[in-house]
Amino acid sequence: MQYRSYNDVRQRIQQHAEVLNAGRYDLVIGVSERAMVPAYMAALLINVHCCSLEDYVQDKPLKKGSTRKTKQALQLPSEAERVLLVDYMLSDAGCLKQLIRQQGKTIDVTIVSIYADEVDPPAVDYVFDVLQRPVLFEWSLFEEEITSRACFDIDGVLCRDPSPEEDADGERYRHFLATAPPLFLPKGRVPYVVTSRLEQYRAETELWLEAHGVDYGELLMMHLPPGAHRTLASSTAHKADVYAHCDADLFVESSHREAEAIHRLTYKPVYSWETNELFSLQRPRPKLTEEVPS
Repeated sequence: MQYRSYNDVRQRIQQHAEVLNAGRYDLVIGVSERAMVPAYMAALLINVHCCSLEDYVQDKPLKKGSTRKTKQALQLPSEAERVLLVDYMLSDAGCLKQLIRQQGKTIDVTIVSIYADEVDPPAVDYVFDVLQRPVLFEWSLFEEEITSRACFDIDGVLCRDPSPEEDADGERYRHFLATAPPLFLPKGRVPYVVTSRLEQYRAETELWLEAHGVDYGELLMMHLPPGAHRTLASSTAHKADVYAHCDADLFVESSHREAEAIHRLTYKPVYSWETNELFSLQRPRPKLTEEVPS
């Protein structure tokens, strides 16, 4: 599984600055709501106006900032003569060109797909990076398509990590479990919530998940004998064991160090929320036994 972040999008656009500037565009259009991020990145780089595809079709007045003047002062999208359409990943953009050209006068339309799963997708003029599926994008990490097949850590992902003072067994820790503010709540049903919290705190954890609308299948907590203490090694082993034996194909872990260790133990993709990094290496093939000449 490959991973692409917003930072990678910015780098791809900057690497192709010469291509974008050579087009002498006077308007950049984001193909979808999600595509407005790379569209704005491209527009800022070449210093032109930017709008959504919907605003272009409706010819809504272009919004203007107060700190930057564009190369050409347009009032309406229909005034543009050279248009750049931007999206993350397009397979066939012919209908988009036709839609733009149906709006009025003849204009030049260029389409950029930041990523593609083939070298020359139909009607796309520029592709900045060719990917092999499966691909995980930062902007879709918490969408239902991803969360429905993932394991999620709690502390540092769904809610903040406890402070050292809170992370000691006792009333302060129970207060944290009940009142911890949420961080990133996924959409849809999460099949596995996997945590290094001890089983004795199941009731408090379940109440918190319910209070914040987290829909999940199983809550898997650590079992330790009396007197034993959680360690990084025991936490990692617990999470890796669950992940290795379940049908999830992604683990969202708060700690970079643990994410790397869980991946090393399971050879399954693990995302580190701490560093915005995906660990995803294929299991090494076993070496073939060399035949000894007789």
